[in-house]
Amino acid sequence: MDVVSQYEQEVKRDDRGNKPRREKRKELSLGRLPVAKIIAAFEMELAAGDVVFSAGAQVHAGRRHPKEFLLCLPYLSGIVTDPLYIGDDHKKSTVKKPG
Repeated sequence: MDVVSQYEQEVKRDDRGNKPRREKRKELSLGRLPVAKIIAAFEMELAAGDVVFSAGAQVHAGRRHPKEFLLCLPYLSGIVTDPLYIGDDHKKSTVKKPG
């Protein structure tokens, strides 16, 4: 089952057909952090590792941004592992194109 289908079917009925219950969300591994690109863009020290989208962060995103969450979910892994732009804040002019 793809990631979007998993969230579209989040609410299911119990065995007796009573109240809907929420499925437990699992953390999603989004891939390796592109450390070399980030270091090149910001000249900073950074440890290599995997990026994980925690269950709590998914609940928050789904509640606060329900439409955007489902639209963006299939693309998150690609955005994380091969970003077109890297920045630390949209209010500052620190957004850089890697490479």
